[in-house]
Amino acid sequence: MPDKPLRRAFPLLMAPLLASLQGCDMPEPRSASTSRIATAALFAPATPEPDGNAVLEELGKPDKPIRLEETQAVVNVIVRMTFDRSTGGYLVADESENQIRQYGPDGELVRYFARHGDGPREFRFLNRALRLSTGEVLALDGFNKGVVFDSTGSRVVRSFSTPVGPVHSVQLLNDSLLLLGGEIRDEREVTSPGARLHLWNLNRDTLIRSFFTPAVRGQARQMASSVGGFVATDARADTIAAVFALTDTIFLFDHAGRRLGQVPIPFRKFRRLSESASLPRFDEVLGAREWVGSFSLISHVFWLRDGSFLVQYQDRIGTEPRWRLLHMRRDGGFILERRDTPKLLNVDQANDHLVFTRPGSEAPNEWSRVRLAER
Repeated sequence: MPDKPLRRAFPLLMAPLLASLQGCDMPEPRSASTSRIATAALFAPATPEPDGNAVLEELGKPDKPIRLEETQAVVNVIVRMTFDRSTGGYLVADESENQIRQYGPDGELVRYFARHGDGPREFRFLNRALRLSTGEVLALDGFNKGVVFDSTGSRVVRSFSTPVGPVHSVQLLNDSLLLLGGEIRDEREVTSPGARLHLWNLNRDTLIRSFFTPAVRGQARQMASSVGGFVATDARADTIAAVFALTDTIFLFDHAGRRLGQVPIPFRKFRRLSESASLPRFDEVLGAREWVGSFSLISHVFWLRDGSFLVQYQDRIGTEPRWRLLHMRRDGGFILERRDTPKLLNVDQANDHLVFTRPGSEAPNEWSRVRLAER
């Protein structure tokens, strides 16, 4: 039976898995792109790779592949992508390089800015870059730092600090309201201890409200939550959809954080955490990894134009995530569930284009774009 010191120390034991558990790849050297292939080969799963192209064709109509342009100064390593409405392209935040890149629709590099460090234009754990309606670029560090750049990234307009960290998700609800997923470092600053979602006013640089406190009961769930207890969100009109990694439910809130309801996710292949399974000891690294691989974790929720949801979750095979994708109706009705899909990076709500990592590619700058088929 693990004690409290073990539960506090367990995330340190599992630190190498944290990035990939949240939908990212493991860091790698800042040298040539070939190191990415060597890293992937080192941790390659023992089971055969699925035919990712066939899976994409089953989901919808694949478009031409996208290859993000790289240079001596720009190498994609750990990337999070948002759609750039100003160009029809993409904004990429690279946590390893702490660099922001603007790409055109076909992957052409338009510009890049920011770097590693503690200065005004620098980050330690760059998490996300978002285009504001003003044309400015909002960048969030994984731990409390926010910076607003001008439209070209050449000048810092202002910076601010939030109490949220580490940040799991970032959602721009409107010009003044930012939704941050994560935990508060000092819960004396909030009225809802344990809350995972936080509304931040960009005009006043103020935390407005914290909400969404998933139930975490039992030794196993407490331990799993300390490692994989992240949240993901998506918003449509005035409603927020939120998921917690260990809970098979979509929770709905308004922009004030008021609960509107919940929808059970009709999983058929999701492996639920067992409270009866033996828990790993702190000194059993391999045992801990096997334990984390014994249950599924929800990574993302995406809201489509017709009101349906895509839910991406993962199972662990050794140190590698295997991605799964479920499509469900707004009322919880089942549409489809597919195992061993490529990683879904983001969904463009304007046209239901899905952007995946390219099947079979070891490089994070190679993507596939798919228009989801009507069901």
